[in-house]
Amino acid sequence: ALGDGLLSFSGGGGVDGKRAQSNLDEEQFDIYRAHAYLRYQKAKDLDLSLHYGAVGGIGLIFVHMGDLRPTVSREHSVMAKAEFGLSENTRLRTQFYYISNETELVFRSGLWAYDLWIANPPTVSWHTQALDFQFQVNSQLLENLLLIGGGYVHYTFLTQENVVLKDDDELRGAGFIQAQYSPLEVLQLTGGVRLDLNTDTQLAVSPRAVAVVRPWPEQAFRVSYGLAFRKPSFYESRVHLEISDFNTAMPEIVQKMAEGLGNEDLDNEQVHSFEVGWLGRFVDERLRVSVDLFYNIYLNSTVFVVDIPLRMGAPDILNSTLQF
Repeated sequence: ALGDGLLSFSGGGGVDGKRAQSNLDEEQFDIYRAHAYLRYQKAKDLDLSLHYGAVGGIGLIFVHMGDLRPTVSREHSVMAKAEFGLSENTRLRTQFYYISNETELVFRSGLWAYDLWIANPPTVSWHTQALDFQFQVNSQLLENLLLIGGGYVHYTFLTQENVVLKDDDELRGAGFIQAQYSPLEVLQLTGGVRLDLNTDTQLAVSPRAVAVVRPWPEQAFRVSYGLAFRKPSFYESRVHLEISDFNTAMPEIVQKMAEGLGNEDLDNEQVHSFEVGWLGRFVDERLRVSVDLFYNIYLNSTVFVVDIPLRMGAPDILNSTLQF
């Protein structure tokens, strides 16, 4: 207890092991995690917290172009949160965090085509730093109407070695609003929309609508629709490689790898989600039975394409595809 509030501290750690699905006998990649936070709470008036996290990895990483072994793999993050009441029916949440990621990767295998050695990828390293600020306002305008709105700004900067980047930073911004309304005692409606902007891809609009009907106290039916998106990552949209160790009979691999892998023309992935559900409670709520049906439509899915045709008995590097 601290004054009229409560001061608390928590810390923890863990390890996660992953293996390649194609060969479970290979060395696994072990991920080490740690997290700690300090928090002060004062009833419903104030909630402040400061967080620290760290992640590191050892082992093999399995990617599209052969296995990678990290010689450096660590990430640190610091986050501060605050939540307090602006009025009796309105609350403000804010969050700020900083993340620093350092990675150095060694390719365990070279580039080959039709039993011909083409090149050895270089050891690549990068240092990513990100700053993020978010806020959210919850307002109970009426007894049956809850309004939620907010936004965020996110800035990422990347420095690298042996990696070709046409842009080394990125800015994102978003805003959203959502309303939860109960016009009848048996009906609850939720609707919202989110707008996302970034310096890489087009504007993303993400609407969502949910209707919940409770015709009887122990029975509930739900229908919902949502459109979500995923922006391509730096790795998928920007990363190209500098090649210095290559087959002198195929010097065009230098140009190909400086332009391949990442694809600046990628657009956002999208998924339309349709859901229908029922929840029933029986035997004085000691038994719950639910049925949920999901149907998703995926658009603009990002995949990695490898296509190396032959020309006069040798790999045709210039007309090959090695790209997302």
